[in-house]
Amino acid sequence: MPDCRFLFSLPILLLAVPAFAQGSIVKSDKANFRVETFATGLENPWSLAFLPDGRMLVTERPGRLRILDKDGKLSPPVEGVPAVAAVGQGGLLDIVLAIEGPQPAFRCTEIRQRGPCAAPPSACRKACPIARAFLAAETAWRQSLAEVTMADMNAAAAAESFDEKRRRQFRDWLAAAMQ
Repeated sequence: MPDCRFLFSLPILLLAVPAFAQGSIVKSDKANFRVETFATGLENPWSLAFLPDGRMLVTERPGRLRILDKDGKLSPPVEGVPAVAAVGQGGLLDIVLAIEGPQPAFRCTEIRQRGPCAAPPSACRKACPIARAFLAAETAWRQSLAEVTMADMNAAAAAESFDEKRRRQFRDWLAAAMQ
């Protein structure tokens, strides 16, 4: 099984490391890969998330969110990103796509029907065990979230703050964010 940390860090490497010669083969203990620059003009790119249409969201540690289209064109910074404290180990770091609506987060692509041991569609009428396990976990997660309101989270977070001043700041921040 491939090392997923390597697979997820590779796109960032391709964005951030001009030190390797373009198109050169880089050899490592895990894999050999070719470095291809597909975006320039980013300051400390940190994370990316693929959009359904093939574009990518790219975070820059200083606090910018950009959109990179399929042709390598980089958007201006996306407006409306909250302020970021890019000090110490802080900054605009990881990004993931939100799960919208009732669509399941895990979508089975029926790998059972591809490859050298492919099963016919008639043998795959029932969802595979992996898809069933993910759906069960997601259903439990969604049910658990449905039982918690924003007011509940606000009250819990305010109660866990260190002092009254921070509780007021948090309530004000949350109220503004909810508008």
